[in-house]
Amino acid sequence: MKPYEDLTIFALIRLFQFIFIALFSLLVLMYYSSLVLVPIFLIIQALPLLTWVYNGGGVPILILIGVLVYTANFLYRQRGIFDLVSETGKELIQIGRKQYDLFQQIAERVKS
Repeated sequence: MKPYEDLTIFALIRLFQFIFIALFSLLVLMYYSSLVLVPIFLIIQALPLLTWVYNGGGVPILILIGVLVYTANFLYRQRGIFDLVSETGKELIQIGRKQYDLFQQIAERVKS
């Protein structure tokens, strides 16, 4: 191979490595942010319905806060649910690290 072809392959491997890191980081951020955003989204979606039923006022907000507290308490009492979520996130991070290391090995082979 000519020297510029090695450089091109090396640059492509680095580009794929960067794209993989960016997409995988986005995946992990989406996983952890969904734990916060899903309850907030449900509250935002239910608020207009409850406001229509109760004709405004603070009653719908109090109902939704009560439902949110009950749901949080229910999830807290479930054994191992937080460990399950945490372990799944850690596994995602480990998979990403392994793939990054594989790209790094390929880049080192092409470079030498």
